[in-house]
Amino acid sequence: PRVQNMTSELPPPPPKWACDVSVAVCTSFALVAQACGAKTSAVVMTTLASFGLVAFLLTTKQDEPHFSQYTAALFGIVYCGALPAFWVKLRALTYSNQALRNIAAQASGSKFVEAWPQILGGPEAWTTGLIVTVITVSCIIASDVGAYAFGKTFGKTQMIKISPNKTVEGALGGLLCTTLTAFMLRQLFGWHAGVIQTLVLGALVFFASVAGDLMESVMKRNAGMKDSGDIIPGHGGFLDRFDSYMFTGISVYFYIVTVMPYWFVGMVL
Repeated sequence: PRVQNMTSELPPPPPKWACDVSVAVCTSFALVAQACGAKTSAVVMTTLASFGLVAFLLTTKQDEPHFSQYTAALFGIVYCGALPAFWVKLRALTYSNQALRNIAAQASGSKFVEAWPQILGGPEAWTTGLIVTVITVSCIIASDVGAYAFGKTFGKTQMIKISPNKTVEGALGGLLCTTLTAFMLRQLFGWHAGVIQTLVLGALVFFASVAGDLMESVMKRNAGMKDSGDIIPGHGGFLDRFDSYMFTGISVYFYIVTVMPYWFVGMVL
């Protein structure tokens, strides 16, 4: 059928029980990823199995299922289940060859790391995964704070219509704060990524966090809601506190394991 013949009414959402099942399977992603050694195949198989389960129930428990219900369920499983699972994969990244050589020589290059108490794991606790996770979370916070401060002080040019409070000046301030945070933490932890690679990492975190924020704005606008929920009143809802984290985990993970080793000559993770 032609697109012009489609109904102008809003597509029917999945029934509440389907949403409850989707939430239940989403909570399993991080546990499965951890139990399976943070393998990508575990995340993919969990996504397929979860969607298969929900799709089967949508088909068999309804007299007239709608295609929009399947797409909404798949989006929810990927957005709330598969994407956050990559934070587990990011944290699970192990030592680099350079880090292992430093440990053997008892020279991490960082006074902060070398002074890390043994009761908390000692210097060996600061694997690539932990360092990158801390840098990424800190950059997200710096992005939010920088964008708010610069936008409040210098903001005049609206960046995008779907989020009218965001300004170009605020975005530039957030980008600046994010890259500076990544660079300073690289120095603090003695991370062996190059300066350019670290600055690119900071920029990647900024753009991924903005993408997550804008995605959540689109969902709220389509739902006709000002806040995503009432769990955290006055802050836009629970999802508003974590929307910036949705795309950053997977973006940084694949940047670390694919782009850095092959696109930058001499890069050692």
